[in-house]
Amino acid sequence: MLEQEMISQLKIKQVNNQALTQDELEWLWENIGNPNPEIRDDLVFCLFWQVIFEQLMTKEQLRWLIEKMTVTNPLEYRMEEVGSATAYRSFSALVMGMILQVDGNKTSGYDSCLTTLERMSWIQNGIHYLKREKDRTGYDEKLGWVHAFAHGADLLGTIISHPNCTPEYVVEVLEVISDIFQKSKQPFMDEEEKRLGLAIFFGIESGNLSQKLLCEWIKKQRFEELDGSRESYQRLAMYKSFLATIYFRMEALNLWENSLKDEMMMILQEY
Repeated sequence: MLEQEMISQLKIKQVNNQALTQDELEWLWENIGNPNPEIRDDLVFCLFWQVIFEQLMTKEQLRWLIEKMTVTNPLEYRMEEVGSATAYRSFSALVMGMILQVDGNKTSGYDSCLTTLERMSWIQNGIHYLKREKDRTGYDEKLGWVHAFAHGADLLGTIISHPNCTPEYVVEVLEVISDIFQKSKQPFMDEEEKRLGLAIFFGIESGNLSQKLLCEWIKKQRFEELDGSRESYQRLAMYKSFLATIYFRMEALNLWENSLKDEMMMILQEY
């Protein structure tokens, strides 16, 4: 089938909320990182969301997709390259996050769709992804929203709130986020730090991340050595934006334990 015919056929199924054939699913898989944002964002991503959360795939199709993602580990795809390679990694992170969400949702027909070993592998790969990702592109004129750090942060949020997320994984997520801020040499341009803040909030909301642990972690993230450089102040500004995202989410739902609220307010007012 010609690509344009496939696209037209998939658009019809998207509108009508219909299940996919195996050929159509394989086409989606091959186009996760399509450089055309109208295809990648509006069709491929949206259809993956639709068939996963509306449970429009057969168990066999879902198993095929899981095995493909497990064997290939798309989060490592051409890690030294940027541009379309980043888009592939970035949107693969979104699809992996979707599957992890339904895997941990007892009300979904896809509950526990991952094996224990697959789940462990996906969680570990997802945590380590932003340790290795270097492309901070948000919006690109040709590729559209690449947004690797935002999508990687979304994946961290799914991981840290997953029912099978262990205390050890929670600590690893915190270490990754700390590493991102401490090693940052340029600011995020499209508020990716707020997505990292949302990941932390989801961990608290789920109960997997205790407010005590977060408070202890925050105390270690001091930016005492502001050397007057633009870089150091940009790093601090990103960190404060990250904390503010958590703060206002917590405030809106009144989830506070006083020690955490006091510590965060002190940091936000300190500099």
